[in-house]
Amino acid sequence: MLDPADYGTVVITKAISIINDGVGTAGVQVGSGNAVTINAGPGDAVHLRGLDIDGLGTADNGIVFNSGAGLAVVNCVVRHFHFNGSFTTGNGVLIQPTSGTTSFLVENTIAADNGNIGVHYFPQSGNANANGAIDRVTATSNGAGIGLDTFQATGGTINATISNSVTSNNLYGLYVDNGSGGATLIVTIDQVYANNNGIYGINALNSAQFIMGRSVLTSNGTAGINNATSPSRFYTYGNNQINFNGSQDIQGGPLVPRGTQ
Repeated sequence: MLDPADYGTVVITKAISIINDGVGTAGVQVGSGNAVTINAGPGDAVHLRGLDIDGLGTADNGIVFNSGAGLAVVNCVVRHFHFNGSFTTGNGVLIQPTSGTTSFLVENTIAADNGNIGVHYFPQSGNANANGAIDRVTATSNGAGIGLDTFQATGGTINATISNSVTSNNLYGLYVDNGSGGATLIVTIDQVYANNNGIYGINALNSAQFIMGRSVLTSNGTAGINNATSPSRFYTYGNNQINFNGSQDIQGGPLVPRGTQ
């Protein structure tokens, strides 16, 4: 447990729960580097709850997960991290395992005012497998709200669910790129609001696979969805609202209808 106070840099190398459920704020404030770095063992799960993590506009990343069995980020705020030109900077939450199997949960969390991506799954290399859930997240005023990018991975399977979340006032609401490195990336989107983003509500690239339902994409600058998967791997249940976006609602390939069962 943490008492309400301001704390500096944290490095985690084992299974641990850091929890603030009390009155007041348990804040991690840093002006450089990463606020929280996780280098845990393959059987170690890390749980962070109730933290306000602030990069003061100059630090690199909020939470960086390099290794471990699992990560849960619940009831947290991650904000004000600086993008210096490297995509491994400027992230509120950066998840970048290179091997093993990892589960991650980001729930009831705010990621705001980060120079790169609010919540970012971005392995640098290797064959990591991951099962991820992003639920009730508000990602606003970032470069991209939520990013899943396996462009540099050489293999692995990633299944991610994004639900009950709002990603608005970013350049991209959701940025998803599977590249051609050999990884399999499957994304389920349910009840997501991607509105008022500068370019796209969802930017879907390369061989990533999507299934989307009950979501709203409106008032994005260029298009609600840029479907650049080839051939189209973007499936829809047909109960979404995609309207009033810039030049067109859906750019690129058409969405593929998927029946309900």
